[in-house]
Amino acid sequence: MKVGMSVICAVALAVACGEDEQLGPGSGGAAGSGATGGTASGGSSGSSGSSGASGSGGSVAGGGSGGSDAAAGGSAGDGGPGPGRLLVAGTDFFSKTEVATVDLATNTVVGSVTLDDGDAVPASSAGRGFVLERTSAKLDVLDATGKVDKTIDVGKAALGLGGSGSTNPVSLIASESGGTSRAHVLLQNVNRIAIVNLSSGSLVGNVDLAPYWFSKDFDGSADATSAVRPAGANRMYFLLGRIDRTTVKAPDFQLACPAVPALLLALDLATDTLVDLNGAAAGEGIELSMANPVDMAFDAGQNRLLVLHAGCFASADGGTSRTKHGVEAVDLTTFVATAAYTPANQDFLARFLLRNSTSAIIDSFDPTFAEHWYPWSVGQPTFGTELSSVPGAPTLEDENHLLGVDIATGDAGSTVDVVRYDLTAQTKVKLVGSPWTGSFSSAAGSALVN
Repeated sequence: MKVGMSVICAVALAVACGEDEQLGPGSGGAAGSGATGGTASGGSSGSSGSSGASGSGGSVAGGGSGGSDAAAGGSAGDGGPGPGRLLVAGTDFFSKTEVATVDLATNTVVGSVTLDDGDAVPASSAGRGFVLERTSAKLDVLDATGKVDKTIDVGKAALGLGGSGSTNPVSLIASESGGTSRAHVLLQNVNRIAIVNLSSGSLVGNVDLAPYWFSKDFDGSADATSAVRPAGANRMYFLLGRIDRTTVKAPDFQLACPAVPALLLALDLATDTLVDLNGAAAGEGIELSMANPVDMAFDAGQNRLLVLHAGCFASADGGTSRTKHGVEAVDLTTFVATAAYTPANQDFLARFLLRNSTSAIIDSFDPTFAEHWYPWSVGQPTFGTELSSVPGAPTLEDENHLLGVDIATGDAGSTVDVVRYDLTAQTKVKLVGSPWTGSFSSAAGSALVN
């Protein structure tokens, strides 16, 4: 990791930091094109700090990006906390990640799995739990007790690609097609979407995104991130950041603004083909005016996607300044993109959690690397008053509650609690303590399976 990255990862708690992410996320922060992200820890996929480079996820960052199957307004409903399973990951950021499964009906840990990957994030889609091993380039399919049912290789050799390094799986959408359970996995470091058969536990194909890679983008990838599937739709939307991570260099580790725009694309989940979103224009994607997208949510009430951008750095007043960051709205009827929020500061926008059509919360890091969570009335020019005591690695349970992790570290070690956070009262209730069998002082993300 570059200078400052380990500090940011520790502060963000659920940031899925990879060697190619010059963060000053996760989605989570979170893993996570966000990772982003529902989503690996919220779907996000992003990174924080001075660099402004893209993360995942995740998601997840994001995480949070892990991907999300979006319902009304991106929330689970307004009837209060409901049943389900929460996947909670602890990491040492180097060699180990443990994912515990918490039964929310009984507030008990029903199982856990430890993986030999320090950059792994949980994700959920179509009522199933997963882990994206970002360094090892594997997709783990979890059973209801939190154990690994199948592990699917989505690395370069399995895809028939040459070279070394991870493909960096950052987000996925699971679906049914012809009676077969499948998943489409976004691979951030190569120009591919892996297609896997979840029943057989095998890689069965891929979608080539190479036509969208810009030849002067020297990291070699179009930087896919943040998969979202609107409820009832047979397509998933995803983002191509098209940033050049090789521009992130010492001493400032700042991502240069790319020469080509970020894109919104859609994939037909039955035919594995890209959907033409832009009519008579070249290609299939919608060009976005902001840069470095790190998270995305579907707003069912307005039939739109809301895209969070971390931005990039351009010359300004003899130095550099973060620009092209904010929130962009894409109308899914007209496929017109408009700016919904343009910040007046230099904060890194890391995660986006949509409560309903009019309300969201946004995770950001200021230039000193301090993390902040803010409520945002969608479309307003400023955020509301900062939320207090937001748990680490949160994921949205419903529009009024988050689920996340509280970690207190002292001389005797770390105390870890899984908590439910009330967004109105800004209070927390402990659900379960010590979710992991191993000793971890950082969370790598969370994901709600229901």
